[in-house]
Amino acid sequence: MTDGIDTGTAAGRFFFHVMAAMAEMERDLVRERTLAGLAAAKARGRLGGRPTKLTVQQVGHARLLLADPAVSGAEVARTLGVARSTLYRSLERPKGSPKKRYKRPIADAPSTLPRQSDGEGGTASAALVAHMPPMGLGDAAHDG
Repeated sequence: MTDGIDTGTAAGRFFFHVMAAMAEMERDLVRERTLAGLAAAKARGRLGGRPTKLTVQQVGHARLLLADPAVSGAEVARTLGVARSTLYRSLERPKGSPKKRYKRPIADAPSTLPRQSDGEGGTASAALVAHMPPMGLGDAAHDG
């Protein structure tokens, strides 16, 4: 921000919090509209993401070719015009199944990241929170 907001005053802190709340509301609105659009597209049968490189018929043909031990995966991939990794990734999927789609974690779900210990029986995040200054509005004890 380039505007001079004196957060040392009550009016400055109030203005700062109002602007932050408005920014958060706008972000939430954008997220809601995006999710609604994705849900509407899904209801119409549209899926996002990059199209698959190989058709179900090409994958079936590749399976037949690879059944012969004399034929290598690199040769089959070259014949189909794809990279060897693309061929093997397509072969890993069950026949006719769609690509795996990445699912974003739900924002309200607890984190699945491992917690790091601070060496004293607590967690590193708890140690960080203990050293953070309080963020109350108008708390005279901390206006220093």
